Amino acid sequence: MASPLVVLTDFYAVTNHALAYAAGLAVSLKAELVLLHAHHDVLLAPIGLSPYSPISDYTTTQALQALAAEQPVPTHEVSERELPEAVRAAVHRHHPWLLVLGSPDGADTPVEIMTGTAMDLLTTVPYPLLMVPATG
Repeated sequence: MASPLVVLTDFYAVTNHALAYAAGLAVSLKAELVLLHAHHDVLLAPIGLSPYSPISDYTTTQALQALAAEQPVPTHEVSERELPEAVRAAVHRHHPWLLVLGSPDGADTPVEIMTGTAMDLLTTVPYPLLMVPATG
């Protein structure tokens, strides 16, 4: 089995679009997926731009397990610390082919937020990063 793809998810439909795209890649690559849910961070779901509300660890675990069960390839779920430390830990542990990040809030998200998120992640964890737009 090839190295996995790590998909950052926050349970919004837009990041689930990124997950669907990553799952398609994983099928082609015969790779696994790792769902990474980091605790709320302004990088992934800016408070002023999205209706984020924290959920319990138990609820998060259940949601990740349900999401993992729906995927067409073996999928592991991880709920970690704040970004970007969670990404650093996932890269160290799983040695993925790449990181997959969906753009938050679709077309309404300023380019600066998306670029800033990517740059912060790439600065902290210099690793291949695929940004999937909200619509394909």
